[in-house]
Amino acid sequence: MSQFTAFSSRPSAAAPPTAAPKTVPIPATTPASLPEVEQAFADQPELKKRVYSAIEQVFCLPIPEKAKRQWNFIIVPKGNDGVNAAPEGTTPPEQIVWTFQEPTNKELEAGAEAGPEHMAERLNRFLTPFGKKVVFPTKEEFQSTIPQSHRKGEPGFHVKAFRGSKEGFLFLTSVGIIFGFKKPLLYFSFGSVESISYTSVLQRTFNLNVTTNPSGGAEQKSQEIEFSMLDQADYTGIDQYIKHHGLNDASMAAQRKAQMYNVNGPGEGGEGEEAAAAAGDEETELEKAQRILEDEEDEDEEDYDPGSDGESEGSGTSSDEDDDEDDEEGEEGDENDIVQDELGSEAEDVQLSDEE
Repeated sequence: MSQFTAFSSRPSAAAPPTAAPKTVPIPATTPASLPEVEQAFADQPELKKRVYSAIEQVFCLPIPEKAKRQWNFIIVPKGNDGVNAAPEGTTPPEQIVWTFQEPTNKELEAGAEAGPEHMAERLNRFLTPFGKKVVFPTKEEFQSTIPQSHRKGEPGFHVKAFRGSKEGFLFLTSVGIIFGFKKPLLYFSFGSVESISYTSVLQRTFNLNVTTNPSGGAEQKSQEIEFSMLDQADYTGIDQYIKHHGLNDASMAAQRKAQMYNVNGPGEGGEGEEAAAAAGDEETELEKAQRILEDEEDEDEEDYDPGSDGESEGSGTSSDEDDDEDDEEGEEGDENDIVQDELGSEAEDVQLSDEE
């Protein structure tokens, strides 16, 4: 039986002790009793609000490489995405993971539900008022092209990867990327991603680098988290997913972050419009780099004139030839002067006799 704990940062060592958070059981194998959770909150609406509003995201992900079908329900609380550190002096709320196993025939005959969908529906009933719902992986977002050896013909939605020596699975969902299932799980919402790039692209594998866009203030810094040994067979699908959501473009990070906080739409009045206009006029780093590169190319084209180069080369050759001819004529003239000096009057006599 899994435990659903009210999400609140634990007090630091210096803080005064507080009452233990209320724990509500969520039976993983008997989803029919899930309404007990709502009953437990019936007389505590403030606790219910605090619990559900503190949830960042809820996932239901198939567990790969299992002979018997299993799904992990994952609750990612706000303040513990596994990527950014908690503020100093606080301990982040725990991530919650529990498993739903495919029931046996005997359990089905006894009334057990065949899959996790009904549990997800019940959770959605509690989560919807807080703008959340259980997220499943879909083929529209990403589907692996690698056949599952343990279950032929069934699509896989995961990509095996390593973070250092830690082996796990990447799931590319409609709200972000999650890496599990060993705690701490890493959840990259679209708003938390600065950019994604590839490194060590080889014939069979490649690495995926996620640069984060910290959202917790000055105490958090951008990180680069590398996932290695991804299979090349999934490269095309991953690349399409990344480009579809604009995760390869760092200049879009601010817009993704604004969408996460729902502040990208200008409000009524002139201030929102002016801010939007300023944002539109502001040149991004990517545009600036592209402009500089184009300016340099234009300067190179202006400096390079094939016609003038050809003429200068030709004129240079012609002048060289003229110089050579002048030198030859000068040499011939010098030779004639020498002959004239040597022969003197004899040459003149010969010339006169010829005229006669």
